Amino acid sequence: MKKTTFLIVGKHAVLEALKNPNRKIERVFLTEDAQKKLNRENQSFNLFKKINVFYKSRKELDNLCGRDETAHQGLVAEVERLEEINLKEFVKENKENNLNLIALEEVTDPRNIGSIIRSAVAFNINGMPVVLQCFAAPFS
Repeated sequence: MKKTTFLIVGKHAVLEALKNPNRKIERVFLTEDAQKKLNRENQSFNLFKKINVFYKSRKELDNLCGRDETAHQGLVAEVERLEEINLKEFVKENKENNLNLIALEEVTDPRNIGSIIRSAVAFNINGMPVVLQCFAAPFS
C-alpha cells in the first residue's frame, strides 16, 4: 500500500526535507529562478539527485498551493508522510539517553511552530510531542 503524500512549501522547509534521509520525496516543483538561486547557495551537493523535478511558473505554483497566501518561494515538494511514533515508543527507544522534550499546546500559527522547532534544535531538544486539545460539545 502506498503512503499518502502532502505538499511542503517554501525554501527552508523543502531544503530540510531534501536533506532528511528518512523523507521520501515523490517530486519537486520549482521555478527556474528558484533553481538558479538554490544552485548558487548549495554548490557543495546536488539537492535534486534521483528526484523527479518539474519546472513550473510562479502562477502554476500559486495554483498548486491554493489561494491561502502560502509563501512557496518558487519551491514545492510532494512528500510521503513519515512513520509516526508515539511518545511511549520514543522514550523506550531512547531510554539510555537523557531526553529533553518540549510540548506545545494551542499553537495555531505554522510560523510560530517553525520558530519553536528551530529554537528546539538549537537547544538540543530531542523531541516535540504534539499535544492536541479536544473540545466536546453537549448534544441538545
